[in-house]
Amino acid sequence: MSAEHDAVPMAVYELTIAGAIGPVLRSVLAPCLATPAQDCTIIRATTRTPIDLVDLVLRLHDRGLDVDDIFAAGETSSALHDATAERKADR
Repeated sequence: MSAEHDAVPMAVYELTIAGAIGPVLRSVLAPCLATPAQDCTIIRATTRTPIDLVDLVLRLHDRGLDVDDIFAAGETSSALHDATAERKADR
């Protein structure tokens, strides 16, 4: 890992998904933490870049799960918007 990569601050996101997810998907999402709540699952993910978050959302979508909400703690919404647009353009 380069010193530049280490200097990037980590961001923490909480994603809300309707319903529960099983143990197999929880293990695939590691090291993210998946916590069941009433009528939903909260996934807590730590990422280096907004692109990592977009990749996580796309992985969930590819498995038939829709993210209802994303709470960003420590990352700006404009950076997330830019990363989402960039990832969609690559698809």
